[in-house]
Amino acid sequence: MEREYGIKFKLISIYNVILFFYIIVMVIGESNFMQYDFMNVFVSCSKLILLFLSAVYLLFLKRDIEFNKDIWMILLIGINVISMLQNGLEINSILLFIMIMISSKCSMDSIFKTFLIAFCIGCAIVFLSCAFNIISDEINIRYSADFLSSFFLHSNRYERHSFGFQFSNQVPFAVMTIYFVWIAWKREHVKLYQHFIFEVLNVYTFVCCGSRFVFIIIVGTNILYYWAKVRYTRVKNGELKKVELFLINGVFGIGTIVSFALVLFYHWVPKFLDVFLNFRLTYAFQAVKYYGIHLFGSGFDAGTFNGKTEIIVDNGYIMLFMQRGIIFGCLVIFFWTYIIRSVAKNKNPYILIQMIMFAVENFIDYQIMSFHFITFMCMVCHMYNELDECKTQDEINIKYLIPKEGTNS
Repeated sequence: MEREYGIKFKLISIYNVILFFYIIVMVIGESNFMQYDFMNVFVSCSKLILLFLSAVYLLFLKRDIEFNKDIWMILLIGINVISMLQNGLEINSILLFIMIMISSKCSMDSIFKTFLIAFCIGCAIVFLSCAFNIISDEINIRYSADFLSSFFLHSNRYERHSFGFQFSNQVPFAVMTIYFVWIAWKREHVKLYQHFIFEVLNVYTFVCCGSRFVFIIIVGTNILYYWAKVRYTRVKNGELKKVELFLINGVFGIGTIVSFALVLFYHWVPKFLDVFLNFRLTYAFQAVKYYGIHLFGSGFDAGTFNGKTEIIVDNGYIMLFMQRGIIFGCLVIFFWTYIIRSVAKNKNPYILIQMIMFAVENFIDYQIMSFHFITFMCMVCHMYNELDECKTQDEINIKYLIPKEGTNS
């Protein structure tokens, strides 16, 4: 038994190390370090090394295929490989999926902690490098006449800093990511002062970086958190209304349908809505008209600065299907639907909140395949033993969240 526990400890430690460096490499890959050729080479080589190590780790585990869990990753990797034959080499998605597969032997508690430590260190490296002028702080100006800019900035002029990242909205996304993972990890034990700290950071990043939608998402998450605390008894006893369960389980599918409906009926959409969304509907309509939606996608650069046109698409659902294709897009939407449905079955409102807000956030940014949310994707391999592994402090609440023997929940 000691040998078995010793092997298990080593395997878990190895995964945490791989995850730690994976997160740091991915954070640096989103920064202005990529303006240096040698850093491009370093990040690319690091990803290849991580891909090799994670593949070796997967083989070393010698796990039996669990159909309801691993089949998602196998299908997504297979379709992604087929897409690469048409659209060129891209390993980020394959590395992400393998990282999810090999997480099954590691507790969700350690995954949350490792992610938070690595992500914060990665962001600190970028911010400090920017502060010492090692990498540049990109500043762009935007004008908007919305209420938030008038209230906080007393002007319609945004001065958006990137603080070392490639785009200014990546800083608010970083705050949102940390907030989401922190709540998912701590659940009902998040303190009031911790929420307050995140809201202060939220206001600061809005003033400096100007992302209105992320600001609203973070405030909305805070409100939903306390709403969940009030309704916790109803959630754990399975007393949510059928309409509520339908909206929760189908939030990613609904997001996809609404996104394409707004593009399909673009000429009938009120112009004030398009203006409020910074003409995201116009750009999405033009991009879909140019690229189309194909079986295996139009290329990984479609809808970006590196695409064939200068049209930039921010809607995550449109980008998913436009870049990756119908087959891959549908699989990803079903994958997220499977996860959120399983979380709803386990009656865990403190994880549901972030997943719902994440689905809403994808209306304005392409994050549905981002490493920022790898902790939530890993739940596909931990769904039914997740709470045992996390060892939350409130033992009274745990008994309501773990399905009882002889039940289907």
